[in-house]
Amino acid sequence: MPFKYLVILVATTFIFETLAVVLALTIKNTLLVYEIFSFIQVSLFCIIYYKLFTLQLYKKFIPFLFVCIILVFLYELLFLSLAESDVNIISRSLLYIILALFLFRDWLLKPGNLNITQTPAFWMNAGMLFFFTVNILFWSIYSTKFFTEYKLSKVFGYLLYFSNLIFYSLIFLALNYEVKLNRNGQIGR
Repeated sequence: MPFKYLVILVATTFIFETLAVVLALTIKNTLLVYEIFSFIQVSLFCIIYYKLFTLQLYKKFIPFLFVCIILVFLYELLFLSLAESDVNIISRSLLYIILALFLFRDWLLKPGNLNITQTPAFWMNAGMLFFFTVNILFWSIYSTKFFTEYKLSKVFGYLLYFSNLIFYSLIFLALNYEVKLNRNGQIGR
């Protein structure tokens, strides 16, 4: 597994989330921080999945998806109000779900007796699929009348919070498993 990129991603997440809290308390605006972080996150996840895919078709597809996400970023910056736009979050979540599903398919098409649950990448990928599916659910109804009318912000806030905990638990499980494999001289995938 591309261990170093996942470590960089976790460290970057911690730094940007801390910066966002500081900015929220001081200037009350964290949009620019999250826009920069989004670009870094997409870049790192694209690199991670590129290194995990074994099928060349999927490797060729990643640059195309990356360009699509960049176009969404540009569209959002130029034509939408950042304060109201959920397009970026939903499109990134969709990208991550597609990449996660492609990786599962890649493993299924791979000949051999690969026990995917014994690989660190499986746990990262499962976390990605779970968290970003919940993310799409949350952000697609966040700005709707249904969300505000039924006062769902607390319920969905908890759902997003606990799915985030599960996601990072699976990421740290993957990282821990990768370290154990490296200590034993095995190569994780």
